[in-house]
Formats: sequence, C-alpha cells, structure tokens
Amino acid sequence: MRRDLPKILGILLLAIAAALLLSPFLVIITPMGPGFAPPEYSIQHLFPSEYGHTGFNSADIERDIVISPNKSSDERFTRVDRHLWTNSSVLFFPGISPYRGLSNYTYVRTGDRYIVQAWYFGDQAVFRDREEELVRNLTSRGKVMTVTLDLAREIDQTKDTFYTNTTLRQFNATKFEGDATSGYFLAIEWPSRTGSMYFVAYYGVIGPRDFQESESPLRVLLVNRIRQLEKGSVRELILPNPISS
Repeated sequence: MRRDLPKILGILLLAIAAALLLSPFLVIITPMGPGFAPPEYSIQHLFPSEYGHTGFNSADIERDIVISPNKSSDERFTRVDRHLWTNSSVLFFPGISPYRGLSNYTYVRTGDRYIVQAWYFGDQAVFRDREEELVRNLTSRGKVMTVTLDLAREIDQTKDTFYTNTTLRQFNATKFEGDATSGYFLAIEWPSRTGSMYFVAYYGVIGPRDFQESESPLRVLLVNRIRQLEKGSVRELILPNPISS
C-alpha cells in the first residue's frame, strides 16, 4: 500500500490540475436561454421571428414571420428593422430601462405597421417602480384596461406541434388604445440562476386604427412568442383601479 501511495497522490494531483484547467470551459458552455442569458441577449426573445423556437437571429430580418400552415398566405409579417438600447425619442413609450428595444413589422395583407417594444429589469423593486411610472404615462395618454387574452384558437390553427404543445393559452394583459399606437402590454418574469429577470413587453399596431380590425394580426405576433412567454409568469400591468373587459 505504501509503495502505491506516491502513484495514487500523483493521479490525484493530475486530476486536480485537469479540473482547474477545464473550469473556464465549463463556464463557457453553460446553457443559454431565457433563464440564463444576459439582459442584452434575453430581451430579444420577446421579438417575433420567423422561427418561433429559435429566438432572435440577425438573418431573420430578411425573412417573413408565418405561423399559418398555409405558407403562401399573405397573413404574414415582414420584419422592417429593430433597435436595441435605443434613445427613448425613437420609442412610443418612456425609456423606463436602459435595456430597451423595439422591432418593427409590416403585415403583408394590409400593409399596416406593427411594433414590439420591450424593457428589461434585473431588480424587482425597480421593475415595480418603473411599471407604476409607465402606467401613469399610459393613463394620461389613452384608454387603459385589463383584459383576458385567450389564444387557444390561433394556437390550434397553426397545426404546428411546437405551438400547440404550449402550456400557456390564456393570460391577462393590459390593453392600451392611443392616437399613435394601440396594443397589449405584458409584465413578464423569467427564472434565472441568480434570481429572476423582469420584463415589460408591448405588442401593438402603429397609428390610429380600428383596434378590432388590427387585433387578429396582433394575436399572431403573440402566438409566435408563446413558447418564450410560457417559460415564466405573464400578467397584466398593475393599474390603480383595474378595469376588466
């Protein structure tokens, strides 16, 4: 046994050295996704893309967003552009977080413009404070109410198991109707290794529009992100005196 002791110690030392050398690579290959990614990456999972399951990819900018089984249908969106960490003057709403961005889309059938705008927060107290700030801004500019969105019909119409297997088919949202844009706000919480990540996301149509006519395409954009939204909790903005439709 004593004769083997130097050999055993040598093996142990080699194992320890190998573990120390490999430890940086173990960090590098840590899984990425809504629960792990840094804010400048994870916020982009809220932007609709051609491939609902892949999140954002710069190549998607030139591709159409379709969830209909009829791929030749004009019920599709073309991504126009996107802006990350952009100056608040470009946005429709206050720059309530330095981690903010928007993505613009054209609905092919009508030519109407749609927008998705999102904000990230790493602290719950800051998130709640900025949420209140946003609600004050919204109530001073337009009509605000709490609604329940049931996307079951739109999800089933995709005939795509990626979407139909979702665990999220119905949730509350905040409906906003204004002169420059109308749409839905969501408050989102995703789990992470260090706690939680918080987001406010807006899915809306640009310009004064009949909201009922614009709602169906808007629901398509939401369905495109449904598998990302289901990774955490989704709720409406907290209003001073909630009004339900």
